[in-house]
Amino acid sequence: MPNEPAKPDPPGKLQFTGPRAMVLIFAGTLMVFWLGYGEISGFAVSFAAFLVLISAAVEYLPKLTEQMEAVRAGEGQSRGPGPLDGLAVIWLLSIPFAPALTWMLQNMIEVDDSNWSSVLGFTALACVVVPLVCVVPLFGYIRRSNARLALTILALGTAYPVLNGAGAAYDMVKGPVWQSVEIVRLVDLSFMTGTGTIISADGAKVDLADGRRLSRSSKVPLQPGPARVLVLRGTRRIIAVVR
Repeated sequence: MPNEPAKPDPPGKLQFTGPRAMVLIFAGTLMVFWLGYGEISGFAVSFAAFLVLISAAVEYLPKLTEQMEAVRAGEGQSRGPGPLDGLAVIWLLSIPFAPALTWMLQNMIEVDDSNWSSVLGFTALACVVVPLVCVVPLFGYIRRSNARLALTILALGTAYPVLNGAGAAYDMVKGPVWQSVEIVRLVDLSFMTGTGTIISADGAKVDLADGRRLSRSSKVPLQPGPARVLVLRGTRRIIAVVR
C-alpha cells in the first residue's frame, strides 16, 4: 500500500525546526549558564555551539547525504579521494575530543606563571590549529547543490573547538601583561557533583573595580585592595601578583 503524502502543517503553527530551533537552543543554553553560575563563560558559548551543531546534524545531514549520493550518481561533478582526505577524520574527532581533553588538562594542571605557555599552547594547538587545518580538505566536496548545508555543518563543527581554544590562542599570541588593578572582593565558588559531593574553591574568582571578573591561580595570594597583577587576557586569569 503506497505511503500517504505528509499533511502540511496548519497555517500559523509555529515550527521549532531549522534556524529557529538553533537560535532557541543557543539562547536557552546561555540562559541556563547565566542563571546557574552568574556569568556566560567561553565554555558556555562553546557548549551552546556544540548543541547547535548536534541539532544542525539532525536537521540537515539526511538532506546532505541525499545530495551527496546524487553527486556520486553523476548529477554533479565527481571527485576521487585525495591524499589529504584523512585529515577530515582528525577534524571530526577534534570536535568533541579536543575541548574535552584540554578541559581535563587544565583541571589537572593549574595554569600559573611557570606553565601557562605549555598548557595554553597545547590547548591552542588542539582546539584551534588542528580543526582549522584539517577542515580544509572537506571544502573540496562542496558543490553548488549542497553548499549551504555543507558550509553550515563545517562552520558549526569547526566553531565548537575553536571557541574553546580562542582565549588560549589569544594568550599565546599576545602573552600575559602586568596591570594595576583594584580588587573589590574574592568570590568563592562551590559545585555539587553528580554523587552529591560539594566541591568548594575559596577565592577562585576575583572581582575588580573596573567590572571584570577574573579567575586566579591558587598560588597567587590576593586580598581586596590595590595590586599589580599578571593577567592572561584571553583566558581571563591572574597568574602572578606584586603588591
